[in-house]
Amino acid sequence: MGRENQHPGQQLPRGRYGRAVVAPDVPQPQIEALCRDPAELLWGNIGRPVKIDRTSLMVRADLALPERTLHVAYKRYLPRNGWKTLCSLLRPSEVWRDWTTAHELVARGIPTATPVAVVTPSWCQLDRRGYLATEWIKSTENLHMFAWRLAELPVGQRLRRAAVCAESLGRLIGKMHAQHISHRDLKGSNLLVKQDDVAGSWPTETYIVDMKGVRVFGRRTVRRAVARRVSDLARLAASIEAHPWVSFTVRLRFIRAYHVELGRVELNSHLTWKHLWQAVAGRSRQLVEKKRRRGKPVL
Repeated sequence: MGRENQHPGQQLPRGRYGRAVVAPDVPQPQIEALCRDPAELLWGNIGRPVKIDRTSLMVRADLALPERTLHVAYKRYLPRNGWKTLCSLLRPSEVWRDWTTAHELVARGIPTATPVAVVTPSWCQLDRRGYLATEWIKSTENLHMFAWRLAELPVGQRLRRAAVCAESLGRLIGKMHAQHISHRDLKGSNLLVKQDDVAGSWPTETYIVDMKGVRVFGRRTVRRAVARRVSDLARLAASIEAHPWVSFTVRLRFIRAYHVELGRVELNSHLTWKHLWQAVAGRSRQLVEKKRRRGKPVL
């Protein structure tokens, strides 16, 4: 529990459920409500779902701040099985790791959703659910939704807009890898895209979300670092197979932007962008074939 005493934000006394840590501008009534019953905010907004699966539930909710209403993504965490439940008693919970990891990315300048509040259960609490609120990034959609929407546009406009997005994603992931940060589940649903249409240009911002797969490493040997990067990029490349219209040129824009952002000093002299491309393509084919053998969708 010692690691959970090292936290960004203000930490509140334990309530009936557990302990909440919140951003400094969250008012006292909201804090007390989170400590008393963190599920109330979730079920009060169940009509605004964002994500529903076996171990997590996310809704869009509002927090009333003194001068504005803050829109947040509010997520409930549930241990996957009995073993995970036992582990949560002995080490920092998954929701706490995501909270601290999100702050780590914000501190390093990696675009992500700003963490607002976290509620962790007391060590003696049988209900091991955790809750995390992150600021809602307006006018964004995940990469899959963005690509499916582009697929309906004329070919020329579709490819130009996709190329701009690819360059933004390349810079984002290159910056992440340059700082020894890995995301083992780097797929379309964990990347957000915001693209405006301004007089025929498309300024684009991209964000990385879902901290579950994010790991921050110390400085690694070149071989281990390259292997981790190739694995991350191959997962993303496999996800893009859901969009067969994405051209070679668009993919090339991504890998070149990535390579420039990462910096040649981070790679050995033998791993040019072409070698990186080949390594990622080979690994990606293996992932796609494995999913298809198991009858799973390639997403």
